[in-house]
Amino acid sequence: FKCQECKKKWKKGTRHFDVHHLDSHLEGKTGRTYCNNPIDRLITLCHKCHMNLHVVKEKRENGMKKVINR
Repeated sequence: FKCQECKKKWKKGTRHFDVHHLDSHLEGKTGRTYCNNPIDRLITLCHKCHMNLHVVKEKRENGMKKVINR
C-alpha cells in the first residue's frame, strides 16, 4: 500500500497503485507469463512514478511509433 519510489501511501477511494515488473520484458504483458512472475520480482508504484520510469516511457514511445507507422 505504498509506492516504492516516492513512498506515497495509498488512500481508500483513490486510484489503485500499479504493479511494476522488475523484469522489464514482462512490463505490459498479460496471460500466463505475467501471472507466473515471482512476487519478489514485482513492486508497487503509484501511477505517476510508474509512468515516469525510463523503461515504461520507452515502451510507450515505441508503441506510439508502431501505431503511427501503420
